[in-house]
Amino acid sequence: MDNQVMMEIEQTEYMIERSPKNGEYTLILNNDKSKQYVLSKYEPRQKANSLLGEDWGNKSTNWIIFGFNFGYTIDKLTETVSDKVNILIIEPNELLLKEEMQLVEKNNRYTAKNIRFFTGTEFSKLKQTVDEMFGTYEFNNFRIISNEVYLLYYGEYCKKALSVIDQCIDDKIINFNTIVLGNVQYIINTVRNRLDIAETCDMGYLRDKYKGIPAVVVSAGPSLDKNIKYLREFNGLIFVMGRTLTPVLKLGVRPDFVVSLDPYDLVYETFGENKEYDIPLITLCQSNPKVVRGCKSYKYFLHNSSELEGLLGMRVNPVLDLSGSVATLCLSSAVFLGCSPVMFIGQDLAFEGERMYATDSNAINSRTTFENNPDLKSFYGKQICSNVNMISFLRWIEKFISEHPQSEYINCTEGGAYIEGASHMSFMEAIKQYNPDKKVTVTHKKLSDREGIDIENNFKNALIKLDKMKGLLEEGATKYGELVNMYESNKLVPSILTKNIKRIQKIDKKIEEIPGSEMLMKMLMERVQYAVAADNENKESIGETQEELRDRKLKLNYQTYTYLMKECNYILTLLRNEVSNE
Repeated sequence: MDNQVMMEIEQTEYMIERSPKNGEYTLILNNDKSKQYVLSKYEPRQKANSLLGEDWGNKSTNWIIFGFNFGYTIDKLTETVSDKVNILIIEPNELLLKEEMQLVEKNNRYTAKNIRFFTGTEFSKLKQTVDEMFGTYEFNNFRIISNEVYLLYYGEYCKKALSVIDQCIDDKIINFNTIVLGNVQYIINTVRNRLDIAETCDMGYLRDKYKGIPAVVVSAGPSLDKNIKYLREFNGLIFVMGRTLTPVLKLGVRPDFVVSLDPYDLVYETFGENKEYDIPLITLCQSNPKVVRGCKSYKYFLHNSSELEGLLGMRVNPVLDLSGSVATLCLSSAVFLGCSPVMFIGQDLAFEGERMYATDSNAINSRTTFENNPDLKSFYGKQICSNVNMISFLRWIEKFISEHPQSEYINCTEGGAYIEGASHMSFMEAIKQYNPDKKVTVTHKKLSDREGIDIENNFKNALIKLDKMKGLLEEGATKYGELVNMYESNKLVPSILTKNIKRIQKIDKKIEEIPGSEMLMKMLMERVQYAVAADNENKESIGETQEELRDRKLKLNYQTYTYLMKECNYILTLLRNEVSNE
């Protein structure tokens, strides 16, 4: 496909002319079959602007436009919508884009952060650009603007680019749904873990306690098979995850910590034959309860979430730096303990062959695709494949390294991606250079402020509070609904308007007066905000009037109260069922 795309670019010539009518630049494409104006010969700016169509969405709409068009479409959007409008220009021919920019760029007006460009055939960069451009809530708020001439001359290119964009949008939708569903799972898991959480150990007790002690993060990449055996000789601290617990234990080596953060049962399956383990666990309060209960040793719970404080009335250890990969929590935990150097094995973040995971890693394979990325440096200088997720983890690790220079970092993976900021050597070489004379042991201490906390009573009272909040939210939604109906039907009755506003103010005050309501409301809002933010009707319209602003905010309040009422009822039902099933 990329060869076809490249041939299209090479075989399509371009010519830039000035309109004989107004002197504006216009563009012609031609190959051995035909020659055609991309824009009008006489009115190029007018033609470019007509491509934008009539439906411009709202002020937050993302625009993806094929063809730079001498900046005409950018000018029109920034003038009409806002100078902050998000725009991505896709121009197949890099030389054409460069020449156009030189002709029309004045005062760097096209270099704003909200205006992005993609050119050439490195479509992995297009993935990253679209992913950065689309926020969590914008998967359904975009316009893609093409041109029939581009589709004719750059057909395969446009097809490939659109396929990449479609995949990015699909990923955003999946991510959105995962967040919404995950938030419910976080609440359920925190409640299920409550008795274990009450016995949490003190992470602060370990801060910088192992300065200068080497640590190794054992990940499950395929290169782990090359050097895992040397763990038998390593006397520093060993951090593993579900996928690498079994292969490490098979060596007769006992890790110092197991680290886990996933909330779903799938992670439990990665523990394989060692679903019960006598090794200290570092995890989040919302992590999978089966993994938590499988630990028969010390447990360190991180993250003071709204559900933890609202439902259980307690606090634990602050959360450490992490990304979506458990290896990132392993890394930040090792640095928190003061370890140096921190070594990586099995941290491929890229794949040289068909295998995604090491032998015996209990990997649960999922549908994943990998592509060549010429800009991705490798451990051995070979051509390697990766994907957007793996590269994002790599960049996170590199950023973490740059921001935590107090520790030294060594990539001992012996394969996969090169990690900027880390030294690169074999695990055996690193052991020879840094290994302590004898095995380092870790001491543990329970968090001291647990005395006087009655978890079960706190949880019981939280359910009572949620039930009271549900009734108030229902009344508030009803009152806002009456206001919306009055405005929409143009039957505004001042006395009823005043009465409803005063009643809503009293409802808000009653909710605030419920002890602990702040955290419970925050817990509900963390779920509701996604649905509200993803609704395009809640976004500011282009050229919005004061009346339109008033109506939008009124409907937003009505929608928010309605969602809060439904979520409160839903979560309350789930938690009551949870209690009855215990």
